[in-house]
Amino acid sequence: MVKLIQTNLGFIQEEIITLIPNQYAKVSALEVLTRLGDTVAIMVDDNLDNKNQLVQIWGTFTSDPEMVNVFNGLLSEAVGKIKDEKIASALLLLQKPLVQTVIALTDASNADNEAQLKSIWLDFVNSPEFLKFIISNLDWIVSKIVKNERIKNTILNLLALCIKP
Repeated sequence: MVKLIQTNLGFIQEEIITLIPNQYAKVSALEVLTRLGDTVAIMVDDNLDNKNQLVQIWGTFTSDPEMVNVFNGLLSEAVGKIKDEKIASALLLLQKPLVQTVIALTDASNADNEAQLKSIWLDFVNSPEFLKFIISNLDWIVSKIVKNERIKNTILNLLALCIKP
């Protein structure tokens, strides 16, 4: 049975995955296929602790460097399709914490998701890059919230007094 499954996985890799045109999808499919092969192997090995072996195989899926590259590549590709420079730069800024969030939520080695997420996003909102983005786009941000031009300008003037150079 194992040989049959491994043969089928080999067929899928050679005959089907090679037809996938998107490189990110191809890498993802290969990663899943590799882990499926590893899963089959552990189900028939001498180690009866299949649950922990499965955690090792699948619990590191999203933190695998190949998958991290896929996430980063997909986000970069998406940003490249956005014509609005402010939105594109905001998404680029979010790329790292978004990838870190996916990894934290699916990483089997650390179950304390709350602490991980808090750390990721506090680091992000306290980062010089985020603060620089906010400060350089204050007019744009405030204009999304405040529609009265006079009040908007008053708020921007007050904020300008409070911002450290």
